[in-house]
Amino acid sequence: MLTKQEKEFMVYWEENRARERSLTHILLYGLPRGLCFGIPILLCLLFHDWYKWLPFISGEDILVVAIGVFGVVLFYSVFRQYYLWDRKEQQYQEFSARKAQQDASPPPVTPPGSAG
Repeated sequence: MLTKQEKEFMVYWEENRARERSLTHILLYGLPRGLCFGIPILLCLLFHDWYKWLPFISGEDILVVAIGVFGVVLFYSVFRQYYLWDRKEQQYQEFSARKAQQDASPPPVTPPGSAG
């Protein structure tokens, strides 16, 4: 027996499955979380005077590191959103299988003469 919440999720996922798989949705919702990783690294490199043992970083080095950090941010955001999509899809498949099994099972038979 599917609960009300599971049925609501199935309806939601049937309507929004394709939208959440699109690249614009993935970037729109994944980049903010990815930037939480990247911005502190870039701030540390831009304000590198706070740590005296840190070697001098030229403009070219900062550009290379910034490109690398942006690559990590992009990878993390896309990977995370694909993972979340896949997890929801798996949950939907499990609920669908349970619903199909419920629909295929015959209704319970009551013995003759019993009051129901």
